[in-house]
Amino acid sequence: MFTCQNGSLPMAAPIQGSDGRLLGTSSGCGRDGQGNQAFGTVWVLDAGLKPPAAAIAAFPPSSGKVGSRVTIRGSNFIGTTAVAFNGVSASFRVLDTKFLSATVPSGATTGPVTVTNAGGAATSKKQFTVN
Repeated sequence: MFTCQNGSLPMAAPIQGSDGRLLGTSSGCGRDGQGNQAFGTVWVLDAGLKPPAAAIAAFPPSSGKVGSRVTIRGSNFIGTTAVAFNGVSASFRVLDTKFLSATVPSGATTGPVTVTNAGGAATSKKQFTVN
């Protein structure tokens, strides 16, 4: 837990957004536009950090036919721009920061799954088997 400069009011640890900026909240460390103490402050800090890259943990099932739906589990999926099965682009839907759903595309062959966002591309260590 962090504290304000005067050490009295707590604030939550910051998180990094999908654009690289740090975001946080505090219960009373800020000032409004008129200089009054603000309560329930939400703050954003652009420290020039690169957006976090996606990471793939698992994708059950690990095999399927063209057209089957695969749930990919990992992290930093908000802001995903592309998903591919062994280099073939797939349609996908981001469910939340840790899950996305993708459809095995026509022309896909057995190989790794790749998820791309503003932070770069993450390629699975395991292969997805196309039946």
